[in-house]
Amino acid sequence: MESTQDLRGDRSLQDAEPLAGSLPDSERGLPLCVTAPAPGTVLADWIAERHDAVMAARRKHGALRFRGFAVDQAQAFEDAARVIAPDLQCEYLGQSPRRKLSDYVFTSTELPPHYPIPQHAEMSFYFDRAPHSLFFWCPTPSAVGGATPLTDLRRVYRDLDPVVREAFETRGVRHIRAYKGPKAKHNFDVFQFKRWHEVYGTTDKAEVERIAHEAGDELVWDDDDRLTLYSTHPAVRAHPETGEMAWFNHSQVMHLAATPHELARQARLLGSPRLFASAAALKLIAVAKHRLLPADRQSYHVTYADGGEIPSSHIRHVCDVVWRNTVVQPWQRGDVLAIDNASVAHGRQPFQGERLVAVAWA
Repeated sequence: MESTQDLRGDRSLQDAEPLAGSLPDSERGLPLCVTAPAPGTVLADWIAERHDAVMAARRKHGALRFRGFAVDQAQAFEDAARVIAPDLQCEYLGQSPRRKLSDYVFTSTELPPHYPIPQHAEMSFYFDRAPHSLFFWCPTPSAVGGATPLTDLRRVYRDLDPVVREAFETRGVRHIRAYKGPKAKHNFDVFQFKRWHEVYGTTDKAEVERIAHEAGDELVWDDDDRLTLYSTHPAVRAHPETGEMAWFNHSQVMHLAATPHELARQARLLGSPRLFASAAALKLIAVAKHRLLPADRQSYHVTYADGGEIPSSHIRHVCDVVWRNTVVQPWQRGDVLAIDNASVAHGRQPFQGERLVAVAWA
């Protein structure tokens, strides 16, 4: 993973000429939208010519949206991302199924269209090894829904109820992820999308253990070839460049109480009776799973680092604060997002119709 440089004393960025752009949501301060000066403008070249200004603007706002540039192929997207983050990565140990489009470009997710993806910093359950830069490109926007909402995690940290924030800061979090083995059938489980060999790209358990230990995960094999991973970290962290405190964990994604709450909110945003029904059903499933299975037997879940359960009311509060600081802006064809993963979370709205959004990270 490319190392992040402490830029608090970097005068070239601090003194950079402000990047011209607009804020669709000035109250939340993101994303800064930059429009191409002329049709056919190559994004990689445009960024390279004003690199310091682009980096300074991304650090300030957390996310930049480039619109109207000539980005019509995965390679053009990769080239633009590489100007900001020269050392792109292709190792992905997250939960979402993805498809490769180029050496360093993948589909953002292959999850079904009706499934919402809650707001999260990419791979935050790896904490210090999480990507510092994240890029999205939309060659095909959907007809209905399908936005990639953005959330300022610095504001989330500041806006949390002090009691809730102190509990998370004091006790930390433990992310639990469990995966079935290669021979297991893909039984219906709305909380699990991959088997462990699909996560790690190998059926060699020794290699899986090596990768997991390098990532800082505690690993347990069960008799039924089931793999359970435990990632224990602080719930917040100081931004590696500015020192600002930011919310940085997957509790609002992986806690059993989070997904039904998220689905109900998306149903309200999109006015979808189908999503309302799905949210109600999912809430019943989540309650049953919580009561019938211990935390370490769930497909995924989050507890405090000491193993104590996080109250569902705290999770709902976190989700509410996250959405209070979230901007939802529809994609336009060819849009590119450049995100500071240490300060801005992203997600995915349910959608209808054809949709293609690609991702790259460093």
